[in-house]
Formats: sequence, C-alpha cells, structure tokens
Amino acid sequence: MLAAGRLRHLITLLTPTTDRNNVGEEIPAWAPVAEVWAEAIALSGRELVWAQQQHEQVTWKVTIRYLPEVDATWRVQLASGQVLEIAGVTHDMGTLETTTLFCLESR
Repeated sequence: MLAAGRLRHLITLLTPTTDRNNVGEEIPAWAPVAEVWAEAIALSGRELVWAQQQHEQVTWKVTIRYLPEVDATWRVQLASGQVLEIAGVTHDMGTLETTTLFCLESR
C-alpha cells in the first residue's frame, strides 16, 4: 500500500495540444490535465555540451497514484514551475497502486 506521506509534492500533468496565435496559425501548447500529489526525486544530474553551449540535464523519478492515461507524450510541472519531459512510464499492474514517471529536466 502506498503511504500518503510519501506523496508530498503537488504536480500538474500536462498534455500536448495546439493553440492559435494572433494570425490564426496553429502553435504547439500544453494543457493541464490534472493536479495530483506525487513523490518527486531528482536521481542524477549531468552536464552536456552541444552547439558550443553547456547544458545541464537532471533525471527525475516521479511516483503518483495509479493513473493509466499518462503516457510519454505528457509533461510534469512541479509546484516550483520546473517542467519535466516524461521519458518513460511504468504502471504497477500487480496492485494498480502506482504509476512511475521517469523524467528529464533540461536547464
């Protein structure tokens, strides 16, 4: 059983959508789907260099209560405003208690 005390970070799940700019062109956008409580842990970080610029990348593990709709096209927004790209999703199919999101944050 998932202890409620572990889920102490309020996150927003975002799904891809399109919007229109002021001249009517479609532009990619993100729409909030749900706010849920989660356990969000930064697992590792590394520095990368591409295009002669230094970038940081942090890997996160985000655990939420079972939510089968979530897939790797979605994003996670932390309460701090950080936006994480979902790289992989696993569902606890045995007990249907948790969904684990493996995410990347680029800075």
